[in-house]
Amino acid sequence: VQDPSMIGGKLPLLRAQCLLRSKDFHGALAEAESALDSRATESRARLTMGMAYASLGRYEHAVERLAHAWDDPEDRLAAMKALAHVHSALENHADAADACRELSALGACDDDFFALWVRSCEVLGDSDRTVEAYREYTIKSEPGASMLIEWGRALAQAGELDRAEACFVEAIRRAPEDPNAYFNCGDLLTRMGRFADAAHLYESGLRLKPGHAPAWFVMGNCLAHLGLTHAAVRSYEEAISLDPALDAARHNLDVVRSEG
Repeated sequence: VQDPSMIGGKLPLLRAQCLLRSKDFHGALAEAESALDSRATESRARLTMGMAYASLGRYEHAVERLAHAWDDPEDRLAAMKALAHVHSALENHADAADACRELSALGACDDDFFALWVRSCEVLGDSDRTVEAYREYTIKSEPGASMLIEWGRALAQAGELDRAEACFVEAIRRAPEDPNAYFNCGDLLTRMGRFADAAHLYESGLRLKPGHAPAWFVMGNCLAHLGLTHAAVRSYEEAISLDPALDAARHNLDVVRSEG
């Protein structure tokens, strides 16, 4: 074993990393502090301290340490991943989204970070950035039906209705047993005024999930728009039987009956 005096800050850093892995975060901080004196280990020590502070919930301290580690090319990736989570915990959603975008550019954004990226953009209410996150995900991996549904919803919110429909249709193709794919596509087509197509989708979804009161209600609305009064009444009645608190269904049922 080499003389510790020649190793400089490496031994304290190694101890700090071992303590971090064993979840002794206070011990990791103390050892990492000792490693700050060596230029060779300063960046890695700040990274270790940032992760320890984050694990202790001391997020402001974590940001300060991780930001310095970010400047070192060797530690940048690990610091970026940690900062994405810390910024999210601090509700700095714009910074969290930016960190995830950089991870994506480096090819290091896995499903968890994509989910964090999307969630941050949604909290910001930025539909364009949300769509960008989904688009990047589909470039780097093959999206499943649930991801396609979420992406379709983001596109619909951004006003890209045709692309949203394409996502929902593909989700139905990939997971024909998933009622949510039908319901979300039905919601979109209802918004677009395509009531016959929407009613067909709700009907398909309800075969898979017959106890979903909101779908019965919206299908009733579609049928009412199409002038199919008796079918609309049956849909509203089913919605109310499943959810007696669905006052909108009661109201629409009364309207349809009075007009029929």
